[in-house]
Amino acid sequence: MLTKLSKWAMKQKNDEYNLDRANVMCRLLTGVLETLREFFIPLIVPICFEPVLLPLMNSVSTMLSARPLKVGNKRARGDDDMEENNEKHEKANSLLSVLCLTVRMAFKYDYNAIIQTATYALFSDSISRLTAVHFNMSTLSFDNFVKEDLRPLVLAMVERIEDD
Repeated sequence: MLTKLSKWAMKQKNDEYNLDRANVMCRLLTGVLETLREFFIPLIVPICFEPVLLPLMNSVSTMLSARPLKVGNKRARGDDDMEENNEKHEKANSLLSVLCLTVRMAFKYDYNAIIQTATYALFSDSISRLTAVHFNMSTLSFDNFVKEDLRPLVLAMVERIEDD
């Protein structure tokens, strides 16, 4: 079931992930992690961590770190394109928060050291790039993202690796 869910969520269209499907998958994983904790970690890490969550995080952080196009007197795009782009960024911001929560919970509840140091290194590179998502966020939104999502994620990762 977990592999089918991962394949369903990771289907790409025009080299982009479906953000709604990915959001649903991450919310389900988070819900299961909240209830089953230690039991579910050995299942989620090999199936979802590097093959699913890492590419999603890289894709979303790349999408959000791109500088927005400046619009002068002449319109660079139509109003429909701007609305679609804004909606896409809102979905990406929501997915990024859920991804951070899912990864944070996996590191937090990894009491048996299932997550290896190499996986930690891959995620730390990806997470360090999240500081560049501020181009498409207001100052308050970015401050909230750092306080509520990014900082707790980094602390959980460091705490888990220090336990080794």
